[in-house]
Amino acid sequence: MDRINHASAEADKFGAGKDGWTNGDPLDESTGTVPQEEWFDGVQEELVGLIEDAGLTPDAAQYNQVREALGVRFAGHSIVANLEATAHDFGSGYYGTGFWYFPELGKWWCMATKSGAGITIWDSDDGLTWSAGYTTAAAHFVQGPTRPVTDGTVVRFVASDQVYESSDGTAAAITVHSVIPARSFGFKTAFKCLTYSGSAWVCGLFPDSTPQPIDEQLVYNTTGTTWTNCTFTGDTTVPGGDYGSNPIITGLDSDGVDNVMLAHYSLEGSDVGGHLSYSTDGGLTFSLHHQFADNNFQARDLYWSPSMAAWLVNELTVSITNDLWYSMNGTTWTNSGLTVYDSSIDVNPYFVSALGATGSGTTGIGYPFYVLYKIPNRSSTRASGTFAGELGMRPQGIEFKSGDGKFLCSAGTNDTLYVASWW
Repeated sequence: MDRINHASAEADKFGAGKDGWTNGDPLDESTGTVPQEEWFDGVQEELVGLIEDAGLTPDAAQYNQVREALGVRFAGHSIVANLEATAHDFGSGYYGTGFWYFPELGKWWCMATKSGAGITIWDSDDGLTWSAGYTTAAAHFVQGPTRPVTDGTVVRFVASDQVYESSDGTAAAITVHSVIPARSFGFKTAFKCLTYSGSAWVCGLFPDSTPQPIDEQLVYNTTGTTWTNCTFTGDTTVPGGDYGSNPIITGLDSDGVDNVMLAHYSLEGSDVGGHLSYSTDGGLTFSLHHQFADNNFQARDLYWSPSMAAWLVNELTVSITNDLWYSMNGTTWTNSGLTVYDSSIDVNPYFVSALGATGSGTTGIGYPFYVLYKIPNRSSTRASGTFAGELGMRPQGIEFKSGDGKFLCSAGTNDTLYVASWW
């Protein structure tokens, strides 16, 4: 393509020989620059050509295809193999459990646990300077937290039976928001099982010991501090029923418009395998939506990817392989061909990241991590790297911030929690 080339253009607007557009002036009857088909065709074909070259189909209803195409074009090129020097050391004795960025609030969160000292949350505006942190009750180290979730205004997470809330996204503002009603069984909160649907908060629990029906393991909250059991249609208790004889909740997420999907599996009888249940009313009522045919399939780590407009679920089979599956409609599932080397994945705009946890790592380098890129209608690209920290350092959480540095939260062999940035 070229700059506008017409007698009505403003000559040398951007330098010698670099003409530009002008609006004209009705007061002196000067005319604006006359549009030409060759210029519009040039702009169109340059942009559409970039989209098509990326393997995408031009769609008038989409407004982010050029951005997606650039991501495809440069995937695997800008992901550097060596991370920068440690940006922050939180201190000894911590084990990293997760790392998040909340664009609505402009806050980074790091969450870690320390034996006998509860769960600590730090916040940051830039990922480099961190707050003093907030620490929950000591017993919550054993019970474990859910991942923190925001509705765009507040951030919540659940530890044991207590629901914590930050009113402005800072650790200093964290208070106990509510308590989930007692159950007849001991329960823990499932780490991947808290979401906001657009109209309700939904939280997954799992029994500490005795198997329980699935409708005892999922609760929702629409207003105030009241948590209510979700409703399930179909047989939820009888072996061989819709939900299996010993359902275990492993993943929960929402597309933000009242559609909520739940991943669970059974470990008993002929119903061993992966199940997905679905809610269209914000998480108040669920029904069985899909069952994977492979009885060895365990559905784990369910996520909704806004950029892909797709659901993703991690598969764990009896052979301990982990494949990432995706679905554009929640019913038809396709294996992405990406192997997740841990039972943990994170989905962020344009990225699917998986953590490497197998093997002993490269001497002097540490465990590998993998950043996985997946866009519909485009083959997957995998870029790998290593954390250039101490031997045995294992990534615990990867988070991305669009247009800014990328940050990794990791725990080292000396139980010191680090944050490092790259890209």
